[in-house]
Formats: sequence, C-alpha cells, structure tokens
Amino acid sequence: MTSSTTIPLPPDLAPATSGSAQDAAANSDSTNRTMCDLTPTTINGRGSKQPWAQFMPLEAGEVEATFTLYHVSSAAHAMYLFLSVVTAGLFALVCYWLPHRWVRMFGRKVNQIDDSAVTAAEIASSGMASGGGVAIVPKSGSMWVGIVNSWGEADIAKVSAETFRGSSANVFGTEPSNDEKQSSSSVLAMLVSFEYRSLRFVWNPAQYRFAILGEWKDGKWTRIGSAGVDSTWALSEGTIAERKQAFGENSVVIAEPSTLHLILFEVISPFTVFQVFSLIIWSVNDYYWYAMAVFLITVISAIMTLRQTKQNIHRLRELGQHASTVRVLREHKWITLPSESLVPGDLVAINHAVTPELPCDVLLLSGDAVADESMLTGESVPVAKTGTANPSLVLRDLDLTQPTFPDRVSRFVLFSGTKLIRVRGGHFGHIPADDQEDATTAKDTALGLVLRTGFNTAKGTLIRSMLHPRPHRSEMTRDAFKFLGVLGLFGLVGMVYTLYMYISEGSSAKVIIIRSLDVFTIIIPPALPACLSAGISFALGRLRPRKIFCISPNHINMAGQVRCVVFDKTGTLTEDGLDVLGVQPRDGEFVTQVDQVGDEMVRAMAVCHDVKVLGSETGSGLIGDPLDVKMLEWTRWTVRDSVQHGMQVSSPAVAGKMQEISVVKVYEFAAALRRMAVIVTGIKDDAGMRMYAKGAPESMAEICDQSTIPANYDALVNDFAHRGLRVLAVATRPIKSAELDAGIDTISRAQMEQGLAFLGFVVFENQLKPGSRVAVETLRDAAIRCLVCTGDNILTAVSVGREARILDPLDRVYVPRVMRSEKGLVWEAHDDATDTLDGGLHALATKTHVTGNAIVLAVTGEAWEYLLEHASPEDMTVVLSHGVVFARMAPEQKRSLVEKLRDHYNGTGVAFVGDGANDVSALRAADVGLSLSEAEASIAAPFTSAERDIGCVLTLIKEGRAALVTTHSCFKFMAAYSCAQFSSVCLLYAISANLGDFQFLYIDLILVFPLALAMARSEASQTLARRPPADRLLSAPIMFVIVAAIMLQLGMQFFIFFYVRMQSWYTDPEVDPENKIVSCLEGTAVFLLSCFMYMCMAVCFAAGEPYRTNLFKNRVFVSCLAVVLGLTITLANIRVEDVMWFFDLKPLQNGFQWQIVGFAAIYAAVVLLLERAAGPLFDQSAKVGVAQ
Repeated sequence: MTSSTTIPLPPDLAPATSGSAQDAAANSDSTNRTMCDLTPTTINGRGSKQPWAQFMPLEAGEVEATFTLYHVSSAAHAMYLFLSVVTAGLFALVCYWLPHRWVRMFGRKVNQIDDSAVTAAEIASSGMASGGGVAIVPKSGSMWVGIVNSWGEADIAKVSAETFRGSSANVFGTEPSNDEKQSSSSVLAMLVSFEYRSLRFVWNPAQYRFAILGEWKDGKWTRIGSAGVDSTWALSEGTIAERKQAFGENSVVIAEPSTLHLILFEVISPFTVFQVFSLIIWSVNDYYWYAMAVFLITVISAIMTLRQTKQNIHRLRELGQHASTVRVLREHKWITLPSESLVPGDLVAINHAVTPELPCDVLLLSGDAVADESMLTGESVPVAKTGTANPSLVLRDLDLTQPTFPDRVSRFVLFSGTKLIRVRGGHFGHIPADDQEDATTAKDTALGLVLRTGFNTAKGTLIRSMLHPRPHRSEMTRDAFKFLGVLGLFGLVGMVYTLYMYISEGSSAKVIIIRSLDVFTIIIPPALPACLSAGISFALGRLRPRKIFCISPNHINMAGQVRCVVFDKTGTLTEDGLDVLGVQPRDGEFVTQVDQVGDEMVRAMAVCHDVKVLGSETGSGLIGDPLDVKMLEWTRWTVRDSVQHGMQVSSPAVAGKMQEISVVKVYEFAAALRRMAVIVTGIKDDAGMRMYAKGAPESMAEICDQSTIPANYDALVNDFAHRGLRVLAVATRPIKSAELDAGIDTISRAQMEQGLAFLGFVVFENQLKPGSRVAVETLRDAAIRCLVCTGDNILTAVSVGREARILDPLDRVYVPRVMRSEKGLVWEAHDDATDTLDGGLHALATKTHVTGNAIVLAVTGEAWEYLLEHASPEDMTVVLSHGVVFARMAPEQKRSLVEKLRDHYNGTGVAFVGDGANDVSALRAADVGLSLSEAEASIAAPFTSAERDIGCVLTLIKEGRAALVTTHSCFKFMAAYSCAQFSSVCLLYAISANLGDFQFLYIDLILVFPLALAMARSEASQTLARRPPADRLLSAPIMFVIVAAIMLQLGMQFFIFFYVRMQSWYTDPEVDPENKIVSCLEGTAVFLLSCFMYMCMAVCFAAGEPYRTNLFKNRVFVSCLAVVLGLTITLANIRVEDVMWFFDLKPLQNGFQWQIVGFAAIYAAVVLLLERAAGPLFDQSAKVGVAQ
C-alpha cells in the first residue's frame, strides 16, 4: 500500500461522497440477472453521477468480482503515514490486515470515469500530428481498485501505468478499420492495469472498463480467407514487442519471495502480533522464563512454517517450470527461441523431440498429435488431436474464458502442460517451410497457432487454482471465530474485574494495567488455529501413502460431512473398457464369434471409428475411445494411419488375399447427436463410396430407412439394457453419384445421414469393478445416499445400479417420458409401461404406501432439462429426494445436478466421483470432488486417487470424519483449557496472587501442548458409523459439553479455593498489592487441581470410536498422558524444597493431594458421561441421515 509508484489524477476528478464496495457488489448482483453470464458489465459508466463500478465474471464463471475505483490523495496518504508513526505501527498493521477498509478510509470513490480518470497520459493533439507522441502530466495521488468477489473476499490492487504507444488491437483484440488506422484512436498511449488472482486487467479507454487479457483474440483470426493461414501471419518485431509488453513472459513459474519477506509476512500475522503482545505483557509482569519459553516455541513454529511454505512454493515452481526451445515464424523466417518468448498469435512448429511438453495453448493448423492431458482432466487415456481444416470457424467458436474447451473445439487444441506422445506433420499450406528441417523432421512436425500464454493457459489455470483456491469459509471456521469473540468478551469482563480488585487494593497504575492485560492474554488461546488444523495435517499424511492426493486441504473436513455420493458409471463403477459380447444382426440369431457375422456388418465395425495408431503406421498401439478400440480388435482387422494416405483398414488375409478400405471422411462423434459416421472407398465389388454410421439406438433409428428397422427393434434394445449391456446400432448406405458430383464436403452432415439401412446391434458388456458393490453397500449401511449419473442408456444404468446395490432388488423404478403435450412428463415403471404415477410426482408417497416397496426415480438428461425449466420447487425436491439413476446426462447436466443436490443438502455434503474428462464440471461443482486418475494433481478435482477403485471414497470419508472429529476435540479441549486457566488467575487475583512462572510453563508446554497434538494423532476408524459427526463447532452437543465442562471446572476451582482455606493447617498469605503472590496454599491447590482436570479434559474430549480408533490405540497419546500424570502426581507429593521453590508450591498436608485427585476423578466421570450422552440427545443430523 505504500509503494512509491503512483497514477496521477486529473485535477477535475470528482470524488464520491458515499457508498462502499458492498454497495457495488449489490448493484452487480442485480445487474447480473439481465446479462450474459460471462460478459463484463460496467455498472455505472461514463457520465454517471454514481461511483464507477464494473462487474466481471472470472474463472469460467465460478467467481464474480466487482471493481470499484478509488483515488488516494497525497494528503490522505500523508495522514496514513502520520497515524502509523504515532501508533508505533499498530495502525499500519490494522490497515494491512484490512486493506479494503484502508482504501475506503483514505480513498474517495471515482464517480465519473473517462480516459484521464485512470491514466497519467494526455495525448497532445499537436504533438501527435507532428510525431511528438505522448506527454506525461505529473499529478498527485494514486489510483486503487477495490475488489469484492462472490466468495466474500475483499481485496485491493494498485493501478499502474506504463508508456505503451502501440496498437490497441494488440491489447484488446479489436482490429481498427482503415480510417481508424490513420487516426490516434487506434493508438493506446498508456498501458493502465492491475493484477488480481495472477491475471492482468487492462483499462480499455474505448469501452470505459477493464478488460482481462486472457480473453484476447486477434481480430483477423475470424477473418481468414479461403487461402487460410499464410506467411503474412508471421508477427513483426513491433507487434511482438507490444504483445510481450501487454501479455508478459510465457511462464507460469511463480515469483519466489525472499526468506526475509516470508518471515515478515509471518511476523505481522494477527495471531503472531497477539503472541508478541502477550510476550511483552508477561515480561513486564516478571514472567521471564515463561515468556522466553513461549518465544522460543514461537520461533521454532515460525521456522517450521517458513520451511513448509518454501517447500510448497518450490513444488509450485517445479510444477510451473518448463524450459524448452520452440521453432517460431518471425518476420517470415523460422527461428529458434526460448518458450518464454512466445506471444499469442505466434506460428510455431510442433515437434515431439524438440518440445515434449506444450508451453502454451496451441491451435493445431496442420498435422496431428496424440497428447497426455491427465494433468488437466485426470483422463489417463491419451487424446488424439487433429489439425483443423477450417481455422476461422474454430477460432470464432473459441470461448477463451474457459480453461478448456468442448470436444468439438478441444480436438483441435493442444493445451499447455500436456505431454506430447506423438506428432505427425502435415502440409503447411502457404507458410514457408523451415529451412533447417530435413524430410524426416518435417514428417514429425505440425504447425500451430499460439492462442494463450502464461497464466491465461490451461496449465496456468491449474497453478492459479492452487495459488488462489476458493476460500473454505465453512460454518466451522465461522463458529471458531465466533467463539473467540465470546472468549474476548469474557476477557473484557475479567479485565474489569481485575481493575476493580486492584484499584480497591490501592495498587499502582502500572500494576493495574499490567495485571488487567495479563488476564486478556490468557483467555484467548493463540494456538487455537494450529490445533484446529492439526487433524487435517495428519489426515493428509495418512492419505498420501494410500495414493489419494489433495490440492485443497480445507476440503478434508468437508469429506467428513458427506451425505450423498454421486458416481459416474463407466470407468468408475464399472471397468474402463467394454468387451464385445456379440452381434445381433437385423435378421438372425445373436452371435458371439466374428466368423459368424456377415461381411457388411464386420466392415462397418472395422471402419466406423476414429482410432489412431501410436508408435508406427501399423501396430497394436491403438489410441481412441476404448469402445472403438475393443470393437476394432474384435473384428481382427488392422489399421494403418499415415498423413499421406489417411486411415486405411485392412481385413485379415484369407487364402493370401486381404481387403483394404480407405476412410475418406470422418463425421466425429457428437454428444448432441449421439452417433458418428464415416465415408469410405475401396470396398470389394463396390466401385463407389459408402457411408457407415453407429451410435445410440434411439439416435440411429431417426436416420435409418424405417423399412429396414425390424419390428422388435425397441424390444431388443430394452432387453439388452435390462441386462446391463451397452448397445450400439449400426447402419450403412451407398453414396449416390449425384452426391459425388456435388462433392461430399459441400453437403451438410444432416443431409448425408439420411436413409441408411439398419444392419444390426453391436452388444458390449461392461463388468462391474470388483470393489464397487462392497463400497456402495458400506456407504448405504452408513446412511450415505448413493446415486449413479452417466451418459449411458437409462435401462443400462438401472441395471448397473441394481448390480452395484445402488438400487435394491425390490425397488420400483419409474422412468420419465417427455410428452409433447400439456402432460409434460409421464412417469412409467421401467419394466411395465402400463404402471404409471397417475398423479405425477405428487402421487409418489401414496404409491409407496400402497405397494409396500420403495419407489425410486430414474431420470434422463432430456427429462432433467424439462424439470429445470418447468418443475415447481416441490417437484424438484421430490426428484432430488427419490432420484437414484440419472442417465443420458451431458457434462453440463451433471454439473447442474450436483449444484441442485448441494442446495438440497443445504450447501454441504455432496461428493462426486468420476474418472476425468467428461466429469470435470461436476467434480469442480461438488463439495468433495474425487477424480480416479493416475495424475497426482489435476485441475479436475480437489482430490485425486491413483487407485482406480471407488473404495478410495470410503477411505476419504473415514479420514474426513476423523479430521472433523479431531477438530471438534481440539476445539473443546482448547476452549475448556483457556477458560480453566482464566478462572484460575481471576480467582487468585482476589487475594493478589497468581500462578507462578514455571506453573504457567508446566501447564502450557508440558501438559496442554503435547496432549493437544497427541490427541490429534488418532487414526480414522475402520468402519463408517451410521450417525455422522456434527458439522458445526457451535452445534448443540458440542456447546452443551463445553459449557457444562467449564461450569463444572469453575465450581471445582471455587470449591478447592475455599476448601483449602477451611483446613486447620491453613495459613494466610502475606498480601502486597504491588507484587503478586505466587507461592501460597490457595495457588498450589488450584494449580494441582487444574493440572489433573486438564488431563481429564484430554481423555474425555479425545474422541475415539465411532469415528476414530480406540483412544488407547493412540500410543503417542497414551504415552504422553502417562508421563504427565506421573509428573503431576510427583509434584503433588514432592517435598524437596528446591523443586517446590522452582514451581512456586507450598506443602500441603499429607493426604490432601489425594483428595484433589479424587475431585479431579469426579470431574472426569461427570464430563465423560456428558460427552457420551450429548450426541444421542442433541444430534439432529443423525435423524436426517437415517430418514434419507
């Protein structure tokens, strides 16, 4: 905030007199209802009397931010510095912790914005006309952007300006017209920008708003002529310099802060500052040894934190490291450059040997490639990429606000961070050939266009998601701070009590102030945040050896709150691959051997795919859809794939002869159509061309000649689906001569896919994974609801659901049929179309009661869309409560289902388990997204499991519950401990006494700290309890136990305080208001009783079963407890004068110490009873879980 760089302001800038960033956020929320989701909007722009503000969706719409401009004058900044100095830096610290408050306090909102409102440059018209350029006008003050996002985060960023004097098209992507090129309007004098979430936002003076550079498109990308990309696309030196200035280096290596910076960052954190404040108070109060010990521990803790932080930064830097060279076309010549020098719009030569990992996002213009995208999507199967024949169409369809793109676009794009497995060259068209390439190199070199660089790339998005994760402000975190606030209020009460006691005793002002502040330092436990995170740290350590990795540790506790798990089917519940069970020809019996299948059907199966060959032009390294690979292998045909001849498919040799068919055109699989098709030539006894198509039976029936479809078509499909089998329909037709004359490339796909002759069904079996059924049954036994969400046929999904026990054998399943009438949805029993829910979803309860069997719903993607548009809240609740199978769901429909389920479960408790590519949206939308992938870190989900079995869900939920309960235990223990120590001190202040220096040391360092860490080491239970743990710290059972324990210990301390004074051997202490008494009988009795009670608290609150293993299996805790119990009993009975002097103890009458132990035992028994009874009495979530 105190940087010397400033943005001069115009003298006529009118500051706002009212309003706040929250007001702007509210305005942005209302504005958002009427605009396109990803369109930045200026809420109050030029000429408005309201403060200027801008709304902008970020991170593919996951978070929305509102920007507000503030002007901080030189006078205001001077006042800030003055207040910081006179408060010895305290005011500066508060402003550092609350920067948004600082900018509102010292800044004034800008209520009108124009070019000069954010820039320090003025274009002198006469100067521009004469080539004079830009004049910089020095003005006072600085500009700041106040940022409020939809996650509740508030931040500020300083606006910087640098001379640019370049084309605005190289910053904002708009290509000026010829008239504009002759004027100054296309020249951007200054580059005015700020950084937020590692992204750069630049002021666009033409639109009066900030633009995000990640969405930049070159204006000429969408105006490619028939000649395509040519040498004129090679960037000039001037253009390169301007884009490099705007976009920066092509690197995602984060800056490494210095050790001194990290130390300073740790020192000025709120809890460290409070710790330093406490050390000062203790030192002034003569607690030197205690202060020194706490200081030493604080330093050690800071060193450990510093080491961990540097390791995390190092890992992130390693993840971003990518030093390689690239062949780039610059000034019509191919040159070799470091990958950091690339800018959007560069033409690059892609060669696997030179660039094994992509340094940027690239559109493939020629050739093809096979890439490993597991880092981005979690998909372990390599992905085939092809050069686009129509770059203009693809570039126009690109949505650069998204980290990755839909299949129709992504098949042409190589993403940053993906590893190249194979690259094959293609024709460069009008691009000059690389004169350094020989024939062999050219064969393995493809041509690409750089789309995005740096943190704007797909890999940059992954790094940014780790640097700036979504804040996990759960109810638990809020509860912890609320409780700290309550403790702070008690601390204020204690301060008032102390003031009264010492003033009435006639103590000096110094003593009164020091003792009052001392009380406040005791009630707030600085170690509370560390203790609350201990369970998470230990859980992460146990997950890693089980090959479950996490990029967002705060999600661990959320895993302990899971109430519902949604599973993808293929690759998750079932095996990755599908095996061909057989073929059902149009006329004939079902056959299981390829030799029994007709020639036309075999040819269709052999050629109707988009399988690539990896490694060599012929071989067994087949890359593509696993279903297509299995189908091709079953036919025993082979594929030869080359750039020159395209894909050629050959039959097995029979009598020394073989048939070779060439694929002329491929119509890619389209999710909306649910089918694909190819056109081939070279068929024996057929001089022309022929089309083959395959796809979902419902989709294929629409394009087939109805005379070729058998009467039992639907019955066969239903029969196979009921058995859990995957079915594809296959059809063919010859290409007419008129179509050949017109050119097949000129005819639309819809026209070509008409009048096909149905050939038969290819039937696949998809085996359930061995551990799926056991995992699902375990989850259901724990009252955790299980759903299946898949893109497969609804009947197949129902069958797999039954096999996996997501559905019970006797469950009545109703499936929807969308009626094109007023009826809307008709719900029919999946095995009896005459059995319907006549009253719609409202009749569900009655139907269940009459039949006696459970009623569940299986919903199709089409029906889901209908429900989203037309269903009432009540009907949607019924669907979300009774829906178990969701089939034919597109990726975005999966995401919307997860979001609706989260709302249904009040924002927490929904997990989604998938295997990557098609599940990314749903994985990111879920509270707990678990990707089954070999990649250690994936942008797809916060959790990744290298073990591709859903049993890992059980492990994750168990560890999540253990971490959650550990958090509860540590919270209860730390709260009760701080209150006990607070009440001890307040009680002793009544006689001007206090605990001794080494008594504090013994309690904090020997007793509490080791026990708190040791109790967090308890491992997760091996079973899942039916009753879930409480999901809030301030829940009824937890607060009941804490309040009861605190009141009981307070009563015990009062009792022992007065009880010892009633003994015949009691002697009064000498009272001196100016010097605290630390050695007295009351202090000794209260100290010993409190020590035993601390141990009792640890045992009572260190919850074991049912969420963690038995307490006594925690050897570290048991050992620690045994040691401190022995030490405390020794202190109670010791009579060595030096030891008693060291601990400020007075000798008690023999036998009295055992009375203290007895009182502590009574305390332990009562608290333990309350702890065990609280859950069943108060935990309402258990009832909800059982009911659902």
